[in-house]
Amino acid sequence: MAEEDPLQKIQNEAILECQKLGLTETEVVTDAAAFVKVPAQMSMLLALPESLRREYVLKILAEFDFSTDTCFACTC
Repeated sequence: MAEEDPLQKIQNEAILECQKLGLTETEVVTDAAAFVKVPAQMSMLLALPESLRREYVLKILAEFDFSTDTCFACTC
């Protein structure tokens, strides 16, 4: 049985978590891309209490530069 690619695993976790937070489809896709580029962001998300996760994800979205597909606050 082949092991799952670590980036694919992060992306799958990000998608599931963002869907649980009630984000739009566009927000889910954008955040999943950001989490794959900076896996530490996903670790941080999962470490946060559930009550803070939505705010954290929305912060990442606010810092995402759609023209370059990068985050302003990180080195994606």
